[in-house]
Amino acid sequence: MQEAPIHLTLFLKYTTTLAHLDSMGVLDREFLLYKRMQDMGLRMNVVSHGGRAEYAYRSRLPGMRILCNWIGWPPKRYLRRLHQLHYLRLLPSNVFKTDELFAGYEATRAARALNKPLIARAGYHLSHNTQRTQPDNLRHLHWVEQIERETLRHASLLITSAEELREAYTKAHPDIAGKSAVIPMHVDTERFQPSAEEKRYDLIYVGRFSQEKNVRNLLAAARQSGASIAMLGSGQLEAALRAEFGDLDGKIAWVGHVKNEEVQRYMAKAKVFILPSLFEGQPRALVEAMASGMPIIGTRVMGIASMLQHKRSGYLCETDRRSIAAAIQTVLAQPALMRAMAAAARQCALDNFALDRVAQREYELYQELLRRQRP
Repeated sequence: MQEAPIHLTLFLKYTTTLAHLDSMGVLDREFLLYKRMQDMGLRMNVVSHGGRAEYAYRSRLPGMRILCNWIGWPPKRYLRRLHQLHYLRLLPSNVFKTDELFAGYEATRAARALNKPLIARAGYHLSHNTQRTQPDNLRHLHWVEQIERETLRHASLLITSAEELREAYTKAHPDIAGKSAVIPMHVDTERFQPSAEEKRYDLIYVGRFSQEKNVRNLLAAARQSGASIAMLGSGQLEAALRAEFGDLDGKIAWVGHVKNEEVQRYMAKAKVFILPSLFEGQPRALVEAMASGMPIIGTRVMGIASMLQHKRSGYLCETDRRSIAAAIQTVLAQPALMRAMAAAARQCALDNFALDRVAQREYELYQELLRRQRP
C-alpha cells in the first residue's frame, strides 16, 4: 500500500516566535531536521505567535507555510483561537506536533477541534523543571501541570529526546507508556567535527546563565583549579556572576551569546567542554560537543550521566564546586585520557545523533502514526 503523504503542522510554544529564534542564533538549527525531512516528502506548516513580521522568514524556511498572528489579536485571544483563525490552512494537515510540550495548550485545542492526531515532543520534563526552577510560583506551576496532563492525555504519540525522560513521563502519566518513543537530539556532524586548531582556553561552557545550570559552582571550580574558561551564553544570573568573578585576571572570557553556526568555532579553541548542570533533558550543546570530538566533563545528573560513559566518552563528577574542580584538574592533567574520550564521544555522536539517522527515524514514526490512524 502506498504511504500517505505527510503534511505536518508544527506548533511553536507561545513564548517563541521565528524572530526570537533568529535573535538567539538558532533558527536554522531548529528547522534543520524538518528541512532534511522535506527531502523525504514532508510538507509543513509552522504556527508562530508572532505578527506579520514573521512572514519575512519565508525565504529562510522554503516550502514551509508560516501561520502567524497576522490579524493582530491580543496574545491570549490568539492562543485560544488560532485554530479558528488558521482553520483553512490547518485542515489539509494530517499530523499536528508541538515543538515542546509547552505548546500543548494551543496544539491540543487545534487537534481536538479539527480531529487530527497529535504528537507531543518533550526535550525536558516540563512540570519537573518548572517545579525546580520556580518553586514559589504555584499558579504558574498549576497551569504547566494542567498543560502537561491534558496534552499527554490527548496525544497520539509522545516523543522524548532520551529514554530516561520517557521513563519519567510514563511514570507520571502511565497511560502514555504504550504510545511513546525516543528520538534523540540531532546534530550536523559535518559542521560540528574535530579540529586541530590551537587551543586558547582550557574549558568552554555553552548555555544559559541560570540556577539549574549551576554556573556559579562552575566558575568557583575554575578559579580553584586555575583553569581558563570561555563562557558562551547569557541569562538572568549574568550580571551577578560578572560582578562576583570578574575575569579572574584574564582566565574568564565572557563571550556572550553567539549564533549556533559560530559555536563550533569556539569549541575548536577549547581543550575540554564542561556542563555542570543540576538537571537536564538532553542538552543540545553536549551533543554538539560530542560531535566536535571534545573531551567532556559533565555532572552525574539526569540528562547527562546517561549520555556519557565515565572515563570512556566523558568524565562524570558531582555538582559541588570541589568535585567539579577535581574533575577539571584530573582531565587536564591526562592528555591520553582526553584523546580517548574525545574519539569515543565523536563516534557516539555519529552512531546516535547524526542528522540523517535522526531525520529518517522521525519520518518513519510519522508514517507509522498515519498507518495506525487509517480507518
